[in-house]
Amino acid sequence: MLAAPSLCHTPRNRLFDLVTGLRVSAALGLCVALITATTSFTSAPHAGASKPDWDPSQFLLNAFLLPALEQGALPLRWFDPRPNLHCGPNTMVLVNGAPLTVGTAVPNQPFELMWQAHDCRPFGFDGPRFNGSVTLTVFREDWGFSTMVEPAGLHFTWGDGQTVQVQPGVVSMPRHSGINDLYD
Repeated sequence: MLAAPSLCHTPRNRLFDLVTGLRVSAALGLCVALITATTSFTSAPHAGASKPDWDPSQFLLNAFLLPALEQGALPLRWFDPRPNLHCGPNTMVLVNGAPLTVGTAVPNQPFELMWQAHDCRPFGFDGPRFNGSVTLTVFREDWGFSTMVEPAGLHFTWGDGQTVQVQPGVVSMPRHSGINDLYD
């Protein structure tokens, strides 16, 4: 019987890890650029801000995963996103059931990212305010990330006071644009 070769430290696997990391970083950079270009960030909340024509529940990876990744780090590392999202003091972030530890590596295998959100504003002060719990089972893909969304009372509230419950589902990042469908 032949022994399986070690896959951890071969030059080919290091190159694959580097290329995969660069692709994920590029996808994350594109997502940040798209969010920045399409979302108005301000320094103070606006009373009665109008509700945009987009569904924040379709961008939960952008809201809760992307801000938790250290910018420019390869391999991907955790960052405490709560201050940047202007979250309230009762916000908790867990990775696989343990508190998020800044600077540790993001798992390559599927992992659970659990948020207990308290007045978090991941899309800026003009965006909706998130409250409640959600568990994201995150999968790394060669094109970005996908996740199974399991909300436990997670909801978002618009500036006009309208509250919407987040439903269970599947979300990916970057989101498919449909542009390639024009050429099929």
